[in-house]
Amino acid sequence: MPPLAQDGFEWFGRVIGCGHVSGLQVRPVTTAGQYGDARTSVLLSQARDVFQLWRARLAEQLVQGGLSPDQAKAFAAMLITSVEGAVALSRAAQSPEVFDMTATMLLDQLKSLVAATSVSPSGSRRAAAT
Repeated sequence: MPPLAQDGFEWFGRVIGCGHVSGLQVRPVTTAGQYGDARTSVLLSQARDVFQLWRARLAEQLVQGGLSPDQAKAFAAMLITSVEGAVALSRAAQSPEVFDMTATMLLDQLKSLVAATSVSPSGSRRAAAT
């Protein structure tokens, strides 16, 4: 696992590290079954609810970490989709390599976003000078 708990991003390490390669699998529910089937519809509804909850909670944490609400919402979606894909590839390869690379890239992107956003003394967000 890459050294994610550094530079004040410990919370991101906990978010990414908690699932690693054997984490909770919601994505397979979205690709199994047949559309129109009552059981599949119930499972898809439950998967949707889980993904919405994850996005909301991640977005809250990302705002606390320094992103604007719009950035946080978008990054949370990218984070979930990236991690879900990385888990699938890592499981298929029976190696955490893809997951670790993805986690490192996501952390780098997050650090760049946070660095590009600063908070003024009044609490409003403004772009950092380049």
